[in-house]
Amino acid sequence: SIAEEVEKLVWAIRWGGDTVMDLSTGKHIHETREWIIRNSP
Repeated sequence: SIAEEVEKLVWAIRWGGDTVMDLSTGKHIHETREWIIRNSP
């Protein structure tokens, strides 16, 4: 789900990650990536 992917992003940022790789697939791939970008610092 989109919420789960955004949560993974939040945890990656909290733990000091410099980059995030999105390997999502499926019907909502564009919407998922849009939400990841919107929630990125």
